Amino acid sequence: MDHAEGCASTLTLHSDRLIRNARAVASHLTQGTRLMAVVKANAYGHGLEATARAIEPLDEVAALAVSAFREAAILRKHGVRKAILILGPTACHHYPRAAAAELSLTIHQPRQIDEMAWYAHQAVSGTLSVHLKVDTGLHRLGFSPSEIPGLVEDLANLQPSVKVSGLYSHFHSADVADLASAKAQLDRFRNLVADLERRNLRPALCHIANTAATLRMPDAHMDMVRVGGALYGLNPNHKHCPLPEPFLPALSWHTEVVQVHEVPTGAALGYGHCWQAPRPSRIAVLPVGYADGLPRNRPREVLIRGQTAPLVGTRSMNMAFADTTAIGNPPVQPGERATLVGAEGGNTLYCDRIADLEGTIEYEVTARIPASHRILRACAGESLPSGSGPL
Repeated sequence: MDHAEGCASTLTLHSDRLIRNARAVASHLTQGTRLMAVVKANAYGHGLEATARAIEPLDEVAALAVSAFREAAILRKHGVRKAILILGPTACHHYPRAAAAELSLTIHQPRQIDEMAWYAHQAVSGTLSVHLKVDTGLHRLGFSPSEIPGLVEDLANLQPSVKVSGLYSHFHSADVADLASAKAQLDRFRNLVADLERRNLRPALCHIANTAATLRMPDAHMDMVRVGGALYGLNPNHKHCPLPEPFLPALSWHTEVVQVHEVPTGAALGYGHCWQAPRPSRIAVLPVGYADGLPRNRPREVLIRGQTAPLVGTRSMNMAFADTTAIGNPPVQPGERATLVGAEGGNTLYCDRIADLEGTIEYEVTARIPASHRILRACAGESLPSGSGPL
């Protein structure tokens, strides 16, 4: 932890691992399939700008995907020139800026078709690129498959102001043991694409595969795959869909002990006194809490000297307790490093273990780490020189 920066913890993005992971994804792709790197939610907590700087120069990465217009605008501001797809809704007053920045928008509901017509009649220079979202079973965003052909025809009438560049859907269960439902979704999507092709309405980019489908369902690769978790070395489901070699976690996160208490048997700690010492205990106070992305009450561990120390009691906004009693002599002292995510002294504490402890998925563990002034963000590993062109 760097006191000179005044931060409570340090999160390190290993850009060399990001690059290695992106190339590993590309090695799994069917010939002719392109890779869209998903960097939404602050690159799953890894840092949007730093992640984009590392992976955009790669020939293997054809495009990036975000969830909101602001994320896309930030990427353009930082010099990212490759194609960017906004996966979530975009308000219509952003359409002119989206067209000027050469962003692609997701169209998923009827109201947006009317907004496209409004945009086309504004006589604004610049073509607005859109991808139609089709609901094949997730029932989140998207049109029904039967609506798509008519929508493609309607939007074709708005050219050159509006261009349908893509069509996509999203799997709900490509990371579970039984792929029957995922295959049924894929069949619905492929049947729709075939129907559009027969009508000469097929968009250039048809895509449905997420990380799990990219690794397990080569028939789903189509024109492009959208991969997030694997880029960061996160398993979609480490029991049923673990990442193969050579994927590596791309993030490590450290803090340090700020105080140590020797407490007697029965001593209660923290808000609500929810934990009592079962024996004389050595408790280390860490300057991180739920404002930094730790869960308030779920089980969690840290590594100190490469040994596991469970977090005990209720985490507060900016503080947590670690029980270091089992860590040998000399006793843990203030100033010692505590690893929240990463490797320490020959042991590891990565998101598969953390997700198991918390009863969640690996993506949540990193995505909830905020872009906070309390967390110093650093980069390690060699990255490639910048420079790229649009898709």
